[in-house]
Amino acid sequence: MTPDIEPLPCILEQAAARRAELAAEWPTAEQVGLAMGLDAKDAVRTVTQYRREGKLLGVYMLEPKHHWRYPSWQFGAGHCPIKLFAEILAILHEHGPYLDERGLTTGWGEVEWFRSAHVLLDDRPPFEAIHQDPGAVLEAARVEYIEESNEGGF
Repeated sequence: MTPDIEPLPCILEQAAARRAELAAEWPTAEQVGLAMGLDAKDAVRTVTQYRREGKLLGVYMLEPKHHWRYPSWQFGAGHCPIKLFAEILAILHEHGPYLDERGLTTGWGEVEWFRSAHVLLDDRPPFEAIHQDPGAVLEAARVEYIEESNEGGF
């Protein structure tokens, strides 16, 4: 007897709804830039540049129009990226499975990593641990994506 499995379209719709729910809580590029104290005319351009440079994590949204949202847990005092955030993203992008063949990402894979419990962080997800100990989150990313991938594994 096979277990009941939800049809794929239903699962995809639920995933899209959950992503929209999460992203609705996060600021837009304009909101991030203004919170950083940037001039309104420079806010979107500067935040977009930071995302492209790997200094910020943005998630791509289709609804209500194409735009990016920025998980609020990556910001610290003065609404600037928290210490070591760019270094953590660099490890995820250089050694993880998050970029496509063109070097682009929707950001959702990285969000999944940040929101998943991590054994090296006492089973806390990185997004919860990063404000108290960004160095531990950096080390968890390094061990997971650099050390473990160099050990051969399965």
